[in-house]
Amino acid sequence: MYLLPQLNLKLRPTILNLKPGTRVVSHSFHMGEWIADRILEKDGRTAFLWIVPSKVEGTWIWQAETGPAELKFIQNFQNIEGTLKVNGKELPVENTKLEGDSIHFSAGDQDISAA
Repeated sequence: MYLLPQLNLKLRPTILNLKPGTRVVSHSFHMGEWIADRILEKDGRTAFLWIVPSKVEGTWIWQAETGPAELKFIQNFQNIEGTLKVNGKELPVENTKLEGDSIHFSAGDQDISAA
């Protein structure tokens, strides 16, 4: 894209509804509070790359081997934070990474990845 910031912002809701993993590149102009996944500066020019994130916000409940599990995510574009409750014990979700339809985080001594 090579659109002015106000047009980028106007298109942002449509872009965020594209398939997770879709890559969007903009020459020179950002998309407001949606921070780019990567920024490249070369010869006085700037290119921004965003990767459309999956929508993971909410509460996810399942039966784990050790008992009931509940994962809660709060999402701001590709940035996520949350908690994992297993057998009544609540653990913070750390080391989060959401890129397209791929997610990685740790909770307690467990590293969790999924696509």
